[in-house]
Amino acid sequence: MSDLPSPITPEDCDMSDVPMPVELIRALCAETGIDPDWAIQFCIENGMPVGGLI
Repeated sequence: MSDLPSPITPEDCDMSDVPMPVELIRALCAETGIDPDWAIQFCIENGMPVGGLI
């Protein structure tokens, strides 16, 4: 059975360079009662890539 895919490694699941959409951050904040502007600023200051910023 050599046609099986290789096992997934932790490197395959690395999402550190995938930006978090601003819309998702705002939606999560709306559900939890957190100020979305604060959360977005927190992400930026801590090096999390944020997508959808103009």
